[in-house]
Amino acid sequence: MQNETAKKEWGNRENFFTGGDSYFVKACWDVPYDDWNGDHGKRNNTTYPENCFLIREYGDYEYGGANSSSRQLRGAGEKALLQQAWNLQWSHNKNRAFSPRCIGDLTWAFYDGLAGAYHGIEAWGAADIFRIPKFSYYFFQSQRSAEVNKEFNLPTGPMIYIADYWDKKTSPSKVIVYSNCDEAALYVNDKLIAKQKPDSQTESDYGTESDQGGKPFDGGNANRLEHPPFTFFNVDFEKGKLKAVGYLKGKQIEDIRFTPTAKPVLKLTTNESVKKWKAGGDLLFVYVSLVDENGMLCDREATIQLTLSGDAKIIGPAQMKAEAGIASFLIQSGKKAGHVEAEAQGENLSGKITLTAN
Repeated sequence: MQNETAKKEWGNRENFFTGGDSYFVKACWDVPYDDWNGDHGKRNNTTYPENCFLIREYGDYEYGGANSSSRQLRGAGEKALLQQAWNLQWSHNKNRAFSPRCIGDLTWAFYDGLAGAYHGIEAWGAADIFRIPKFSYYFFQSQRSAEVNKEFNLPTGPMIYIADYWDKKTSPSKVIVYSNCDEAALYVNDKLIAKQKPDSQTESDYGTESDQGGKPFDGGNANRLEHPPFTFFNVDFEKGKLKAVGYLKGKQIEDIRFTPTAKPVLKLTTNESVKKWKAGGDLLFVYVSLVDENGMLCDREATIQLTLSGDAKIIGPAQMKAEAGIASFLIQSGKKAGHVEAEAQGENLSGKITLTAN
């Protein structure tokens, strides 16, 4: 019924396909989901042996249900965010074993959100509820092609990202770098630690109970990824600069972290990177970040107050606590186009930004 209704509503046009759960019972879907069995890395579909299929809600519920080790708030810390990213990597690599019938993995959901059965924010997303990326976001980003594509208004081409705060470390430790480059080098205070190819060690079982975290970033379990991460082992922590350099066809890109200092300032930014803010009720996130002189986030809790001047209003609280160094506010434009000034204050600090509603 759902399949027929959907196709009728869309005028029975070509290249329109329906998908949904089968739960081991053949229904009517063109592209069914996997036969859910709760076993990470074995999410096959045997009900539709001739159909390609999608794996839905992958890398999440099978790692502990509502208490999944994949559900990590952005403020939970470096280890927790790496755990989420590892679960998604490990499962995606395993799920691709069913290729070519398995044509993709679907997350639930890309952003943190609210679920009717649970209290509070569910931290399943690769970005938090305010659209701020976690480490998992950069894992997904690294799987894109390294070719530049100007057809779409989206980031394309080479990328590199150090999934590490470079703060409060025990030595030696692992440093994870996401990139779609052919080779990467890691430097600590401009001293070369290693230059290497992407992870290529063997495929292995997840290890321990699925909700206990397994053996993350062992240098393997990436053989089916388009672009495996780079795991640098035995890196001794030194306060200062951590730099990763990616190499691709004779060109270089880099990402840098500095050990955050104790003297932050307030920096205001927005999520206006793709779509411009418009007058007439358009919504916009304003992020107030505690950053040091190097622009590094200071992982601190602080109460921040936001005030606006101009034709706009704050939706929700005007006072927020910073999570992992960022306090987020949602504002809405008024009827008139023009400038709006946002000012943040807290921790004896202040900062401003001038916004324009077009």
